[in-house]
Amino acid sequence: MDHHDRAVTTIRSAGEQADFLATDFSQINDVPARASPGADLAAMIRSTFGQDRQLPRPTDRRSYPMVRRSLARYYSAYGRIADSMNKFDWLANLFLRLSIGFMFFSGAVGKLGDLGKFTAMFNGLGIPGASMVAPAVAIIELVGGVALMLGLATRAMSLLLALDMAGALLTDIGPGLAEKYASVWSFLSNLFYSSEWLLAGLLLFLVCVGAGSASLDARIDRRLASSECVADSNPV
Repeated sequence: MDHHDRAVTTIRSAGEQADFLATDFSQINDVPARASPGADLAAMIRSTFGQDRQLPRPTDRRSYPMVRRSLARYYSAYGRIADSMNKFDWLANLFLRLSIGFMFFSGAVGKLGDLGKFTAMFNGLGIPGASMVAPAVAIIELVGGVALMLGLATRAMSLLLALDMAGALLTDIGPGLAEKYASVWSFLSNLFYSSEWLLAGLLLFLVCVGAGSASLDARIDRRLASSECVADSNPV
């Protein structure tokens, strides 16, 4: 390659770099590429060396691997944090069971302490057999509250208490809100804010996940599992 060819190659390379600069200037300043100095230099080089075709403009993809690595590091750190937090799921479950259980237990104590008033409320709601239903509901809430705090028969008790809350929503909360709020938006907003709706959702969550490791249910399951292992290791 003689000096002339080398000079042509160098100038063409400069033209490509000028195109690249033109692209950058147009993206930054939001103006057409021909309005930048780099574009004028590229046009001059093409006209000088007979290049009528558009020179290729390289696309800078150097940032893509960096973004992928950043996302990979983020998801890796997120996964480690989530795994470490999963070790404390028993604590959240215990907190939930103790809170809901004590709420039902304390409420049932008050209802049984003034059973006549509780029964009169059921009569006012038009519930048939209020003299029998009211004490039964109070006893269910009392026993269910204690069972939730201990983590004993958690799924069954949570289901019973969830049905209790559904009954309260259908007979008391729902009709009262329907009379007070005519629009569907206002009715649903206040319905979802009610404690009975929230308790029903939390109880259904306990029905699905169970009592967790810090409970009598878990202790009983471990005892049964160890007894089965001993029976399997010592066949008759």
